[in-house]
Amino acid sequence: MKRRFSVNLWLWYPDASYENYSAIYKAQDAGFDGVEIPTFDGRLDLPTLRGLLSTTGLTPIIIGGGSEGTDISSEDEAVRKNGLEYIRRCIDACYTLGGELVCGPLYGCVGKTKFLQGEQRAETLRRIAGTLAEAADYASDKGVRIALEPLCRYDTHIINTVGQGAELIEAIQRENVGLLLDTFHMNIEEKSLGDAVKRAGGQLFHLQVCENDRGPPGTGHIDWSELSHSLAQIGYGGWISLESFTPHFEKFSEMMHSWRPLAHSQDEFAKEALRFLKEKFSA
Repeated sequence: MKRRFSVNLWLWYPDASYENYSAIYKAQDAGFDGVEIPTFDGRLDLPTLRGLLSTTGLTPIIIGGGSEGTDISSEDEAVRKNGLEYIRRCIDACYTLGGELVCGPLYGCVGKTKFLQGEQRAETLRRIAGTLAEAADYASDKGVRIALEPLCRYDTHIINTVGQGAELIEAIQRENVGLLLDTFHMNIEEKSLGDAVKRAGGQLFHLQVCENDRGPPGTGHIDWSELSHSLAQIGYGGWISLESFTPHFEKFSEMMHSWRPLAHSQDEFAKEALRFLKEKFSA
């Protein structure tokens, strides 16, 4: 099995279209097989992207996440409806571009946290599951899978761990819904990265990687050998995707809490990270 590696375009710029989509060419130049294309609103220039992806041969993965106006955990039915439409736009973009994965913390507003327990939490999860089941049915008709990402406690109160993610997936009851695991968030919330991967098992649809400080893999304290071994144990055949953020754009850096360079350049970050990942994860 040939391992496939992708990179999030946020490594270079806050928007996929910045500098005439040059990050896509940067990803190709670094040697990646695919690109994560993030979108806050699900509205992308699909004809341009389709042409660029065809030219570069890169596979698209759509990355999304809820906001105040698209929070499907909300008690407000209108907000949940907006959230469902947003997810559908992400699914449509994925289908149009020839991808098969829509990923991210689609279950709630990223950055919002509140104390939620007992029946209140159970009711919130029921609302989320109902909306995501509708989204999953829509995605299934287009051959698209949805991978939900647990985030650390500073970014959400809803899904922080693999176990909580599995609980939500069980409530959704759709085969095309699974998990995206991210080493940054796992490093905070899980007791063991290896055990978390094994707990996810066949529900693991996508893996994002970076070092414990969001830097290039191999430069910090994450146990990459443990992670690689656990992936082999569950027979994971999905993407290994580099995700970090540019520190060079004020508003974006503030939003992502990324305000110091973690490599001499973002191009060097990408190339050195991919070299390390191929050493650790290539079959």
